[in-house]
Parts: sequence; structure tokens; C-alpha cells
Amino acid sequence: MSGDNGDSGPVEVEPMPGYLYLINRASTVMSGAWRDCSSCGLELSKRTLLDNAYITFTEIALFFFCAFLWTQVRRGLTESLFQDGDDAD
Repeated sequence: MSGDNGDSGPVEVEPMPGYLYLINRASTVMSGAWRDCSSCGLELSKRTLLDNAYITFTEIALFFFCAFLWTQVRRGLTESLFQDGDDAD
């Protein structure tokens, strides 16, 4: 039994949206939220951060240094995890 939907033709399936559409739509929504909300959400978080956070250049440099080290650790662990079994002589 084929379907009882009343159509005799094939059913068209809407294709999944691509990543470009997803990124475009998300950025449009986020920019709209950024513009429309001056006393809540993102603007309030930005104001609170600027009023209370005192970040020095040393802390910024430390952040990038830690990010670099974390990348090196991940790379080393990935290489050791996925290395060939041929090296175990």
C-alpha cells in the first residue's frame, strides 16, 4: 500500500538550509537583539563588564599564552592518540 494522502505525484521534500543561511539568519537575529535592547541583555552585560572589569595587558598576554599552550597540548595528545601501530617495534 503506497500512501493514502490523495496525491498521485511524488512528495517534494524541502531541502535542509545550508550553513550560509544559518549564519546569516543568526547574525541578523543577534544584531537585531543588540540594537533593540538598550537596558537588558547584551547592553547591560557590556556596561557591567566595562564598569567592573579592569583588564591589564599582562592578563591579555597571559590569556593568549594559555590559549597557545592549550592548543599545543591538544595537538600533542591528538598525535599520541591517533599514531600508527607501526611505531611500536
